[in-house]
Amino acid sequence: MWHKVRFLQISEREKLPKLKTNSKLIKFQEEINGVTEELLEEDDMNITDINNLIYAVTTIMTQTLNEPSKKAKIEEMLSSGK
Repeated sequence: MWHKVRFLQISEREKLPKLKTNSKLIKFQEEINGVTEELLEEDDMNITDINNLIYAVTTIMTQTLNEPSKKAKIEEMLSSGK
């Protein structure tokens, strides 16, 4: 994801949907924030790199949290007859 984001202008980036606040999001956010803080402390990043990092992380969070659960996928397959 990082490599894709680096080459996009901010105006070319896809808008990310708002996520519903729930316990899963909060836990995931805390973990991601911890890792992000470590990266920022270790590396001397410019503002563009920081912006790219934040966008890449939020994109991955959005994709992960919006992914249907295995149970939902199975139920969908059963209801559609596949």
